[in-house]
Amino acid sequence: MRRSVKVIAILQLILSLCLFSIAVSVAMPVAKISGQEPDDVSISLESELMVTFIFLIPALWGLANSIGLLRLRNWARISTILFAVVLGGTSGCLAIMAALFPSLSPSGLAPGEDSRIPMFLDLCGAAQLCIGIWWTISLSLPRVKEEFNRSSAKSS
Repeated sequence: MRRSVKVIAILQLILSLCLFSIAVSVAMPVAKISGQEPDDVSISLESELMVTFIFLIPALWGLANSIGLLRLRNWARISTILFAVVLGGTSGCLAIMAALFPSLSPSGLAPGEDSRIPMFLDLCGAAQLCIGIWWTISLSLPRVKEEFNRSSAKSS
């Protein structure tokens, strides 16, 4: 197996486990804030469930992909390319939004911190964009395709 495929699979496994831990931590019950009305609690629970699924779905997708990549399954290669394109596209759009709309940062922060929030979001978006491009290019190379096709032919 090519070293780049192993690195991609292990990185995807680590990132998926991180997303899974975030999903679990969001799903944990949150202490009720004093003075909160019951209607507010139901909205909070609905939003917590939505955020949990937003993190849980890509986490499970990434876990399945990373295991499939380690086993040289062609479906995992194609699915990871799709995952990388989605990752790169969304993070690129978010980085552009953070750069164009720095006024969307939360108010009430120190003056120096306001400028650091969009810069941090830009760096995170750029890193995710680079990872998406790297995974797409690495898994689309002809020799990698051939290796996955050879492995699937052996298992048949």
